[in-house]
Amino acid sequence: MDWSAFGPLILPYATTCSAPLMEQHARLAAIEFFEHTKAWQVDLNAIVADGIETSFSMVPPDDAQIEKIIAVSVTDANGNVDHASVLRDDGRTTRRRSDLVAYTPDRIELVLQPLQRDGTSIVVTAALKPTLLAETLPDALFNQYGQHIAQGALSSLTSMAEKPWTDATVARISAAKFINAKAVTARKVERGMAKSQRPPATRWF
Repeated sequence: MDWSAFGPLILPYATTCSAPLMEQHARLAAIEFFEHTKAWQVDLNAIVADGIETSFSMVPPDDAQIEKIIAVSVTDANGNVDHASVLRDDGRTTRRRSDLVAYTPDRIELVLQPLQRDGTSIVVTAALKPTLLAETLPDALFNQYGQHIAQGALSSLTSMAEKPWTDATVARISAAKFINAKAVTARKVERGMAKSQRPPATRWF
């Protein structure tokens, strides 16, 4: 789904706003929404260890960037599966389930310790958000969260100074709805993660 799909949700309340500007604000609102909620979660393509490196490049889907590592699992050549303890930003573990420790210094490289044997499959479950130049948003995300993201875009558009669509009342109401939607969604995501030891390949909350 490209960003023009947000037009019917935004433009009736921000008439005469140009499509490119509307799309920019929708994209920025989507980035903020998924940064806060961690609701866009997928299993990245498996990484195969070579028995030499402990640092691996993570490749998100097109138009997406990694916001946070949610879980890391490894499967050895014999099919044995283990789950790494994922380090938080402050250096502590969320929970320890094995001797494996995973973290990322830059949301691009994954560091997994100790060294894994050649052929070991490493699967990262990550929370994603759109890139600043993203051209599309997955249809499932738009269908589930499009209304919330539109409120975020409306709050920023209608709070712009001295525009034909400037409306302080709409800006205030839209901002409140957006803040509430982020909080409610984030709580649902957190509860869902607490109930499951390992997320499925794709989770839409």
